[in-house]
Amino acid sequence: MGPYVKFKKALPGRVVGTWDDHDLGQNDGGGTTPDLKERQSMYQDFLGLGQDSPLRKRHGVYSSHVFGTPGQQVKIILLDTRSGRSDYIFP
Repeated sequence: MGPYVKFKKALPGRVVGTWDDHDLGQNDGGGTTPDLKERQSMYQDFLGLGQDSPLRKRHGVYSSHVFGTPGQQVKIILLDTRSGRSDYIFP
């Protein structure tokens, strides 16, 4: 069993996340990344997102999550600043 699998099993809940440029497969990738929809699906598979999750119907991997019990909660907002933007153009 690899370190990441051990890490996930030790957590009380599920892993949430958003992607960075290299998760798209190219440095500073954006909305013109080839096969973006398929890459998004693979990323959500990696995070363990259920096939019936409404998050899978979105363009991009943005989400928000509330953890804790009433009176002791925290809300995590995950932005996706990659899927909807143009690629950087360097001179």
